[in-house]
Amino acid sequence: MLLHWKEYNFGSWTIKSRDTETIIGFGGLSYRLYGDELKLNLGYRFSAESWGQGYATELAKFSIDYGFNVLQQEKIFAIVRPKHMASIKVLEKCKMKLVGKLDDVTGEAHSLIYLIEK
Repeated sequence: MLLHWKEYNFGSWTIKSRDTETIIGFGGLSYRLYGDELKLNLGYRFSAESWGQGYATELAKFSIDYGFNVLQQEKIFAIVRPKHMASIKVLEKCKMKLVGKLDDVTGEAHSLIYLIEK
């Protein structure tokens, strides 16, 4: 993550709880390989204790706005495992659309690729 920040001047943020200032996850935008193509990717990971409280949706919406209005990007992608229904719902709430699949984990179902365009 630090190398990405050094190279591009943006990347994943540390996410803290508003109430306790406890770190509950990491997320934001970074470049990621989709097969052999480098794409701007929305990603996040939260502690299980923070699930279901709207943090992922809040982060995703902020990241999309940041990508379009600060970074001046036209497209933002996200990869999600097909069994992660909560993350799929977050992406769909943010108006991201399913556009394809990616065979990125050997022996597992293909990941789903989501996209939002400015």
